[in-house]
Amino acid sequence: MVAQFNKNLDSAVRSAIEGRRQRLQVHDKLALMLNIPLTHAPQAPEIKPIPVHRRIVKPLPPPPTGGYKPEPGILDQEYENILAIIRHEGRTFETTPRTYAVHDEEELRDILLAHLNGHYKGGASGETFRRSGKTDIRIEEENRAAFVAECKVWKGPKTLAESIDQLLGYLTWRDCKTAIVVFDKDVAGFTGLLEKIAPTIETHSRFMKMIPIEQPGEWRCIFRSKEDDARLVHIHVFVFNIYASEQTDSSLPSRE
Repeated sequence: MVAQFNKNLDSAVRSAIEGRRQRLQVHDKLALMLNIPLTHAPQAPEIKPIPVHRRIVKPLPPPPTGGYKPEPGILDQEYENILAIIRHEGRTFETTPRTYAVHDEEELRDILLAHLNGHYKGGASGETFRRSGKTDIRIEEENRAAFVAECKVWKGPKTLAESIDQLLGYLTWRDCKTAIVVFDKDVAGFTGLLEKIAPTIETHSRFMKMIPIEQPGEWRCIFRSKEDDARLVHIHVFVFNIYASEQTDSSLPSRE
């Protein structure tokens, strides 16, 4: 049956093509017959088009005044840029420790504050970053903090633990972005100091996880807010060595 079908296939295909060609010729002649030329009469009145408007879906009503309201925040890109400015300034402090080691917490905070406001401009005050309390720097909007940085002079692991508690105690929104800047002015063994940072962070009761970063002397971690387990606080920890001994600056231990 297959052999007989294949034998007749050639003639069957040719017959089908010929029939299709004849039908197309008939259609072409019919099209020519229907192609009647039309000319507009100059006396004919203009036809006024019927106005047709797109149907507009009625928007949903706005949420009630007492309902959800987006809270002020900063973009991740701006957060990283702020951290980069702090990183640059802190490493500048390290290159000339004698210049900066004479300052206390508040004075070191004010130096960082001035540099940050040199990169960002606020609204009415002309300053984006503001002082609040003794040692912290913050961006505020509508009485809420969008960014907070605590500046501390190292007095032992308790210094870092207390700074974390301070940040977690602030009224924050989900994924709050913060930083802790620790200056070492008094400890000569800087390597031993650095070894105490991660254990202090990871043993905190609200600690969630550490985010790997490739910056020496820095740690990125996530904590749960004290007031709400669903609210997360990002804390970036910097530790800068501005210990200045009686030796020359060039002989000071390196952070690397």
